[in-house]
Amino acid sequence: LEFRRVLFRSRLPDHPGVYLMKDARGKVIYVGKAQRLRDRVRQYFQASRSGAHPMRIESAIDRVADIEWTLTDSVSEALILEATLVKRHQPRFNVRLKDDKSYPWIRITMGDDFPRIERTRTVVRDGSRYFGPYPSASSVDEAMELIRRIFPFRTCTIAIREGERALDRPCLLYHIKRCQGPCVEAIDRAAYRADIDQVVLFLEGRQEQVVRTLRTEMESAADELRFERAAALRDQVRAIERTMEQQKMAGFGRRHLDVVGFARSGGEAAVQLFTIRDGRTVARDVYLVENAGDGPDEEALAAFIGQFYATASSTPPQVLVPFALPDAADLEALLADRRGARVRIEVPQRGTGRRLLELAARNAAASLVREQTRWMADQGRMLGALEELAAALDLPGPPMRIECYDISTIQGTSTVGSMVVEIGRAHV
Repeated sequence: LEFRRVLFRSRLPDHPGVYLMKDARGKVIYVGKAQRLRDRVRQYFQASRSGAHPMRIESAIDRVADIEWTLTDSVSEALILEATLVKRHQPRFNVRLKDDKSYPWIRITMGDDFPRIERTRTVVRDGSRYFGPYPSASSVDEAMELIRRIFPFRTCTIAIREGERALDRPCLLYHIKRCQGPCVEAIDRAAYRADIDQVVLFLEGRQEQVVRTLRTEMESAADELRFERAAALRDQVRAIERTMEQQKMAGFGRRHLDVVGFARSGGEAAVQLFTIRDGRTVARDVYLVENAGDGPDEEALAAFIGQFYATASSTPPQVLVPFALPDAADLEALLADRRGARVRIEVPQRGTGRRLLELAARNAAASLVREQTRWMADQGRMLGALEELAAALDLPGPPMRIECYDISTIQGTSTVGSMVVEIGRAHV
């Protein structure tokens, strides 16, 4: 194995890229990025001999039997590729977003003549606009319900094209003013897409721009004596203004920034993300980070920022964090590529920014306690169920492992079988 490690180090190129460490069975156990692949991998094995790495990394290095790598043109590209590969392989020794592969998004199908707004867990390059990721399905549902109260839009999956009448009569949503009725040509494509554009601006946190546009349209409708339309626009303006008032955050003027709070307990960590746009907090989301192990907090938070912003739909010009991060310049380059302009990662020492970071940290700690309490309750219920099973079957103790088999045939042929294994995690 040591000979192979030396061989790996000599073959690695001196360029930016991503490396995948594999065990003897070919399973990816760790994914990392580097400005210079050769130096980074050599550092792993040299530091391993001196015990300089956390136990989690030492365990990974002890299992390495092969290394693969992919070259990139820059470190920011390597960060994006690293986040993608971590999601795909879920390597055992990487710090990663918990259940990140299933985080929900809001999708607006901009490729349709009459776009739909829907929840999805898959992001594909299909011309749609995506907003997220959201930490839970309930967060998406709350955002969707807020949008639906302000902007009517279609939720059906009927194929509707401009100039074609899809249905003879509209559904109930049209009659209760939750849909404009494009299926019965009650609204044309240009007017419908103008409303969708307002939804996009709203989800981007640009509510003031939406209010200005709607107010101008309302005044125009009133001047033209279209009072019903003016009243509907007035109600929209009032609903958005109420939302803006609830989201107002004093001390930030019209700034755009994200505030990242961090809390940790053992190998689990939680990140509280405050999304502030135009000086208003438009979202407060909590994300769980797993497999932090005994590594430093800075490493866990840096892993979160790299993985989250590699796919995030919105990147602000400023991100506030509680402490300095390793490879901060590389992370800033990644965020700048995503935004198309400069992004700064800062550690405020005083003032409103510091107070907001402390608030975010308290929220993250509370979320982590709730998650751990829920996990302990689940473990308690599982242990109780195993003890009841042991009593019912007259076993000497709760079973450590349960195997269930099912064999199926079709008239005595085409035999297939399956096995499901449940391991008593409370005892392992």
